[in-house]
Amino acid sequence: AFVDLGDADGLVPISELSWQMLKSPDDVVAIGDELTLKVLKVDSESQKVSLSLKRTLPEPWESVPERYSEGDIVEGTVSKIADFGAFVRLENWVEGLIHISELSPRQLSNPSEIVYQGQKVKVKILGIDTGKRRMSLSYKQAYGL
Repeated sequence: AFVDLGDADGLVPISELSWQMLKSPDDVVAIGDELTLKVLKVDSESQKVSLSLKRTLPEPWESVPERYSEGDIVEGTVSKIADFGAFVRLENWVEGLIHISELSPRQLSNPSEIVYQGQKVKVKILGIDTGKRRMSLSYKQAYGL
């Protein structure tokens, strides 16, 4: 997203707009929005400034251990299906992965045999790595399969 700074051109890369993966800057900002941004880099020769919106917001994974623990059974929404499993969004910027082996006691060729995008599911938290922003989840253990 380009930002008018008056005397310089500002750019907020899409990766610096949100802690969440975005398809388009329009998912977060609109033309004319006034924003509070953090300056990442200034190139005085070209008068270009690299900026961040997400770094002005709390990092959602910092407080994950306060809200979630290994062994918890929680609800979420399947946000994406991949060959190796399904991603489940627990809250706005916190997603975890159900590996395909944790979807069913039987071997699956595709996660879509059990879950679909947009489906509300219960999952058991198997592990949390806040440093890597990863959470391992189990569908079959949450449902006693």
